[in-house]
Amino acid sequence: MKGRGRARPPGAPLITADGSAVRPYLPGIPNPEKTRHLPPATRHCYTRRMNLFRKKEICVPTGSGWGLFAGAAFLLLFFIWIGLCPFLAVNRPQPGAEILLVEGWLHDSALEQVLHDYRPGQKIVTTGCSFEIGRQLLGIETYAEVSTARLIALGVNETNIVTAPARTVMRDRTYAAAVAAREKMKETGLFGAPVTIYTTGAHSRRTLLLFQHAFGADYPLGIVSLDPADFPIEKWRHYSEGVKHVLMEGIAWVYARLTVFTYD
Repeated sequence: MKGRGRARPPGAPLITADGSAVRPYLPGIPNPEKTRHLPPATRHCYTRRMNLFRKKEICVPTGSGWGLFAGAAFLLLFFIWIGLCPFLAVNRPQPGAEILLVEGWLHDSALEQVLHDYRPGQKIVTTGCSFEIGRQLLGIETYAEVSTARLIALGVNETNIVTAPARTVMRDRTYAAAVAAREKMKETGLFGAPVTIYTTGAHSRRTLLLFQHAFGADYPLGIVSLDPADFPIEKWRHYSEGVKHVLMEGIAWVYARLTVFTYD
């Protein structure tokens, strides 16, 4: 338009009233007036500015939101404190069980409880993976064999015991023990008879889940949860081992529940 000059390019010097030129400050380019006092050798370091951060709006909970989150956290902790152990330490023996299936790592007092429930005519199946200490000294490789030897020492006739050692695995040992018991029962003609599994503490729900998957959804399986060796299960909150046992078994049950469909 007539009477107007061309637009000034960005960063071009401004001419002041006294005729001097001043270079305006642009974002990202330091003002030369502010770096003039620096030595020439270092002045070039300030000619550009690297932006490592930027402002960004985020949403944060309101007072009502924080209250909702706090209430949910309280309910979760309440369930863990009150209901987690009874949920995991399930007791549901199979009526008329013809087979008592023993996880081989049971401690001695738990094994004595199995014998208290044992009736003439029943079979005892022991299962378990290999253990890490004293195998060469004892001449025994698996927990299944250890429990068989202990049952014989406690007076059970060897003909009433079926030993089902599991293969050595790095993970899913309970499922490996279940598969070993299933295959041994098929081999001896016992598969199909009602079974009650014996385990300890909060391990019982995970044991039942994995054995049911190995044996079949319709197989007549029951389970009995005996007290662990270190603490009574109903007072687990009063023992550090009890708290660790229940929390770790809760995590392990969730893991097994999410991955059981991937097992053979």
